[in-house]
Amino acid sequence: MGGRRNWRPTFTTLALFAVALTLFFINDVNKKWRKTALLRYDAAIYYSYLPAIFIYKDLDLKYMDTLPGYLKEHYKVTCEVLPNGKRYIKTTMGLAYMHLPFFFMGHIKAGLAGKKQDGYSSPYENFLVYGAYFYVMLALILLSVVLRAYFDDWVAGLSILSIAVGTNLMYYSTLEGLHVHAYNFSLFCFFLYGVYRYFQRPAPWKALLLGLLLGLITLIRPTNILIGLLLPFYGVTNWTELKARFRFFWKNGPSVLLFLGAFILPWIPQLAFWHYVSGKWLFFSYGEKERFFWTSPHLLYGFFSYRKGLFIYTPIMALAFTGLFFLRKYAADFFWPLILFVPLNFYVIFSWWSWWYGGCYGMRPAIDSYGLMAISLGAFFTWIFRRKSAVPKILVMILWGALIYLSGFQTWQYKKGLIHWDAMTKEAYWAVFLKTQKPADFGELLWPPSNEKAMEGIDEYSQRKK
Repeated sequence: MGGRRNWRPTFTTLALFAVALTLFFINDVNKKWRKTALLRYDAAIYYSYLPAIFIYKDLDLKYMDTLPGYLKEHYKVTCEVLPNGKRYIKTTMGLAYMHLPFFFMGHIKAGLAGKKQDGYSSPYENFLVYGAYFYVMLALILLSVVLRAYFDDWVAGLSILSIAVGTNLMYYSTLEGLHVHAYNFSLFCFFLYGVYRYFQRPAPWKALLLGLLLGLITLIRPTNILIGLLLPFYGVTNWTELKARFRFFWKNGPSVLLFLGAFILPWIPQLAFWHYVSGKWLFFSYGEKERFFWTSPHLLYGFFSYRKGLFIYTPIMALAFTGLFFLRKYAADFFWPLILFVPLNFYVIFSWWSWWYGGCYGMRPAIDSYGLMAISLGAFFTWIFRRKSAVPKILVMILWGALIYLSGFQTWQYKKGLIHWDAMTKEAYWAVFLKTQKPADFGELLWPPSNEKAMEGIDEYSQRKK
């Protein structure tokens, strides 16, 4: 008989385990669904398809008039009204698809526990919160597989820790876990993993799954179709290989058709709903005022402003952006996908009229792409760890630890109200930097945004208090 081999956990495995415990601990300690409603504002709007269809059986949404006052006040259950009198839900139903299994679990639990089966009692939120936890942890596991294919164990583990606990993903996976961002992050990671596996060994069923994923990603947030750049550009390093990729698609026509059919599938119920309420198959549900300003993206504000700047509230992303310069050397398969995706993605994000994205912690739409940015983080860490001198390695690890701490501390500050949801200024930021209490004049240091001016394309942020 052969000797029994001893299993030893890798650093990446330990990192995933640490993240799982951290996120579970935050959820379990806070149990926020017992203290206040989590299904509020955008989260409630995305979710409202489920109670409308499965509980109230009312796509006309008239049931909202009969809801108890506390649901309207605390859960912000609301809808929009067209000139024809038809009511509609502003967001698409893609996130509701992801909520669906956990909604049913909550519905069953509510019945067994004698709670209200109204779609909003605590069992629903309880299961939805752990649904977000499930999706994020699965996404991180699949992301770690891709990272380990290109980087060594320590680099993969550090990249996972950086993304999971060093960014606002941690906040939006737990304390605000019912908002869309943790789900978009997860879908991006699923798609990334799917593309990686597909080009290892192509198969029609993989093409079908990729089509479903991209269709769902695009349904939830249409501009996220940019993640589809992975399909033609992953593994392509020159013009010859790009032409070979398109010949591959032509040769595998049946798989391409499966992909396209699967892409459309998640859209069918949405198109039917839009047609029912508006008479149109395609319908821009955000109205006339909310729009993109393509010729005046707020790039500087989006990256560096004290209101919501990506590098201010998620500073570890600066390392990820630095890593883009080392992709060609250490992860060449991702060089062109990321070099194309990253600038396009942030151009789109910062072209939206509300470039600060309302009341939230940090630059929340950036969360969607953190899985891809983990690749460039891996390239950065690889470049550092292959230096002969120990000095840059030590300095970077000290910096990394400081950035992880700062992100965690700022998350705590936001939860406690020391960082305002949309009115931070330079003066307000430095008045509470690394502090546990607000100064007496904190309110005077804030500068609330003007939605009216922003919707007209006016640079209201430049008029802020100095």
